[in-house]
Amino acid sequence: DLDLDRWAATDRIPERRIYTYLATYPHIRATVAGFGRITSDEFYATIAIVYGLMPTAMNLRRGDMEPFLAPLNALRDTGQRLTAGELDGLKALVNNSIVGTSKLLHFLAPETYPVWDSRINRFLNGEPRPETNSVPRYRDYLADFDRLRVDADFEPLRAAIEGRLGYPVSAARAFEMIMYLSDALELNHVAPPAQAQTVPAPSVPAPASRPKVPRYKRDAYTFVSNLGPVTLDETMP
Repeated sequence: DLDLDRWAATDRIPERRIYTYLATYPHIRATVAGFGRITSDEFYATIAIVYGLMPTAMNLRRGDMEPFLAPLNALRDTGQRLTAGELDGLKALVNNSIVGTSKLLHFLAPETYPVWDSRINRFLNGEPRPETNSVPRYRDYLADFDRLRVDADFEPLRAAIEGRLGYPVSAARAFEMIMYLSDALELNHVAPPAQAQTVPAPSVPAPASRPKVPRYKRDAYTFVSNLGPVTLDETMP
């Protein structure tokens, strides 16, 4: 339920962040799309813009951006992705963050690079999730995107999201957005519509609701148990 009007009217901080995430996107994309050749000016400006959506401040690490301008312009011109070595080097320059690097690359090439962050990592891998700030993990994520974007069911989903938001949504943006919002809104999985069947499918009882285990920053430890189906099932006290 991409209800921008409701999120725009609320004062709740989490929903304001979601509104910001969705409402600012087309303006950032239009601004970066208006850049000509990627020079140091455009590089700095794009990095500063995308870090406005992140909780951490931008911190350019020591390094020379000049070697990356040619591959970034090739990316804009032909959609040619950076090599593994170029991606490693760009990450080292951009705050040593593959999350920030993925956002830079996405706005330079919205059809080619999806954004990656800890919410998406958690959606894909659950908790405890593996290290987010990993170039190999991001490259695996790109391979997942390449496989999914050609799936017959994906384009109608992308088009539906674009229709609800009212601005262009690339396949890479839809791919990222589904996972990001599913984690941010703690959405439950919704099964696809049942296909026509000659034999009725057996009824499956709905799972019992389970209390959410709270987490606090002050906690030093979180207790994890593989007995969740028993200890959190209100029908089996």
